Amino acid sequence: MMTLRFGLKTDMRDGKSDGTYWVESTGDTVFETAGAGFDSTRSAISLRLPSHVEVLILEGKLVLNGTGNSGNNTLTGNAGVNKLISAAGDDVLNGDRGSDRLEGGRGDDTLIVDTSRDVVVERANEGTDTVRSTFSYRLTSNLENLELRGTKNLTGTGNGLENVVTGNGGRGR
Repeated sequence: MMTLRFGLKTDMRDGKSDGTYWVESTGDTVFETAGAGFDSTRSAISLRLPSHVEVLILEGKLVLNGTGNSGNNTLTGNAGVNKLISAAGDDVLNGDRGSDRLEGGRGDDTLIVDTSRDVVVERANEGTDTVRSTFSYRLTSNLENLELRGTKNLTGTGNGLENVVTGNGGRGR
């Protein structure tokens, strides 16, 4: 596994192995080739995930946005308020701490919420999408599945679609 972290305005390339890129400025550029391992980018700025990189982790506490690419991605927010946007592929969006906006895209997405202030947006006919929640949750439009997590007594509520609601083992409804 290779980790690449440089200063300002750096071109980063990792050709053959799994790698982690650190992006700290708008001048940093990541170049990755198809089939060159499982790669992630840790970013201190808002970023669209580079082609052929699978994971984006936003760093710090600033308000940052992260956008996926055409692959199957995992996008994780930071301690600030984040907007995470799925592109194509079966993506996992996790706002982490903060009041976040998670926007699913084409593909079967999993959207992880940890506060009632998180907002989930999904458009019609863009896959079978799942919300994972650690608090009582009501599915909004265009979301098909709900998985409740944790040990608290929670309530999961579907919408007008054919929903699958999975409880967490608590004494919820």
